Amino acid sequence: MKKEDAVELADKCLKELAESLEQGNTEVLEKYLSALARFHHYSFGNMMMIVNQFPEASKVAGFQTWRKLGRWVKQGESGIAILAPMIGRKKGDAESNNRVDASQEKVKAVFGFRAVHVFDISQTEGEELPKLSEICGSPGFNLVCLEGVYQTLNIKLETRPLPEGTRGVSLGGHVVVKEGLDTSMRFRILAHELAHELLHREIVGDEVIKNHKLIETEAESVAFVVCKAHGVDTQALSSEYIRLHRGDNKQLMASLDRIQQTATRIIGLIEDDKNAPINIRFSHWSKDRRKATQQSG
Repeated sequence: MKKEDAVELADKCLKELAESLEQGNTEVLEKYLSALARFHHYSFGNMMMIVNQFPEASKVAGFQTWRKLGRWVKQGESGIAILAPMIGRKKGDAESNNRVDASQEKVKAVFGFRAVHVFDISQTEGEELPKLSEICGSPGFNLVCLEGVYQTLNIKLETRPLPEGTRGVSLGGHVVVKEGLDTSMRFRILAHELAHELLHREIVGDEVIKNHKLIETEAESVAFVVCKAHGVDTQALSSEYIRLHRGDNKQLMASLDRIQQTATRIIGLIEDDKNAPINIRFSHWSKDRRKATQQSG
């Protein structure tokens, strides 16, 4: 696939998503958010392209990456096109005097995109992949690690009674979660409120009211992806929030990229906590966390 065809496909995917949201349907977005749990290291645009071309894809990588993993693309397989950024320094300044200034060397920018191809694992053969790459663990253990992320980010986490209909609240460096939630619900609420902390802490006052729907949709979409990646099904709860489109495709794409980047960061932080030495992981087992665990069973 040529670059022009790849760009056209990306635009087609975004247009399809925008039209479905304009009509009040969430199926397309939920499909992409579910896929994002598997492909969270890819931009939202590239993830949509992967799903559009190969709906059954589960693990994708480039030709050379598969070779390094001891696998080879089967003969006759067609690649899945995505857009890769071309990053570098602009011609001029640094080269004009036949030298590279150290400060200029660090200033690089995206100056275009090119079409590249990846392949799903089903299109390859060879050595079995190590199972360590899978996100796994019991819901309770994943919950412990998500709570550990709050400690890592220095966000105070408190569990106490909250008014009916409120399960969590983000207060800017301080998150309160309703006591008595089961482990799955607590995991979802912690992911949702952490998304607020990472995405929306700078939005205050009238801006919160003005952008309330967008803010809640972004946080719930991040929680949807994080939960999906860890085997916590929240689709029925999330669908009531998922309304992103405002008639502006550029704004929609920017919001989707924020969701992807934030979900990827949280998933990575959970895995970092999971892989930490046990004495460090449980050193921040606070009285509040013990209390929440006892209440949730």
